[in-house]
Amino acid sequence: MSDVIFCSKCGGQMRLDPATPSSVVACPHCQAHVPVPRGDSTSPVSGDAAFPVDHAASDQADPARRKATISLILGICGVVLWLCPLAGLPINVTGLVLGVMANKVRRQSMATAGIVLAIIGLVLTIINAACGAYLGATGQHDLLNNLGG
Repeated sequence: MSDVIFCSKCGGQMRLDPATPSSVVACPHCQAHVPVPRGDSTSPVSGDAAFPVDHAASDQADPARRKATISLILGICGVVLWLCPLAGLPINVTGLVLGVMANKVRRQSMATAGIVLAIIGLVLTIINAACGAYLGATGQHDLLNNLGG
């Protein structure tokens, strides 16, 4: 079984061979030196110990990718839930924040899609809430008129 580490500079994933006696490896994406978190740090340094990871197999290990996925899911839900501002507002804001956080670490298309969908849902939610507040304040909202008697 190999260890997965992340580059502190570019956020790229690297899979390490446990038999490699390295304490520092070169990132295959940006060539930055990344320390290997192991108990034995007296071994010689070898820059060829790391190689890129298959992202499909390691989605669980990458926090930025997980945030991007959650942002996309919340963006889709937010576009659907804009009809109910009490549910749409927090979902869209959370999706937007997670998408921005994921995009800061590494530019990802899922995070960008989540940001775009969250913004669309947020705008629709605010328009719906403003229309509902206006109709309620002017007495033109059928639901409020029926409740009032």
